[in-house]
Amino acid sequence: MRVIAYGRASPGSPNPQPQVDAIKEWAARNRHEVVGCFVDDQVSGKDFERVGWARAKEAVATADAIVCAKLDRFGRSVKHILKEVEWLSARGKGLITIDGVINTTPNQEEGMAKALRDLTLNLFGAIAEFERALINERTKAGRARAKAKGVKFGRKPLDLPRSAVLSMRRQKKSLKEIADEFNTSPRTIWRALRRWGGDPLKTIIVVNEE
Repeated sequence: MRVIAYGRASPGSPNPQPQVDAIKEWAARNRHEVVGCFVDDQVSGKDFERVGWARAKEAVATADAIVCAKLDRFGRSVKHILKEVEWLSARGKGLITIDGVINTTPNQEEGMAKALRDLTLNLFGAIAEFERALINERTKAGRARAKAKGVKFGRKPLDLPRSAVLSMRRQKKSLKEIADEFNTSPRTIWRALRRWGGDPLKTIIVVNEE
């Protein structure tokens, strides 16, 4: 059987190359031919808007199935997983995980095997989705605790020299001229002036000066 190897690493996870290596070893043991390898590195599994996955789908036209290391490397949303499996099935292609959980190749799709596949997909997809929800909740809780302790999130405001900026503005320098002087943007200067009580010229601040 000719197969496409696909790997995915979530943001903050190690690169997906070990997944591809494991798929190649699995293919060699089972006398399958790997005719293409595609990965998505540092990409969420919540949907399938991924460059590597799109290329794997194009390449499967010359193969029999797409192979992943585990179902959660394929995706974490039950709805999206089933949609992609149906897309493959409609073209006579399959999805295989090397841990033996999923094999939707046509010769595995008869009668009870198909029903078992659908049940397994729903079960493991639901578990993956539940795990993702737990991670999100833990992240939110952690951010809430950090905020309660005074931790600031987001980009730190640029440390501009207040007296110099105000002096240039009083000299009727434009926001663009001041921004160029301090290697920043007019909008950043505008925000700084707002923090400091407003434009010393007491005029309307234009933030899109050329």
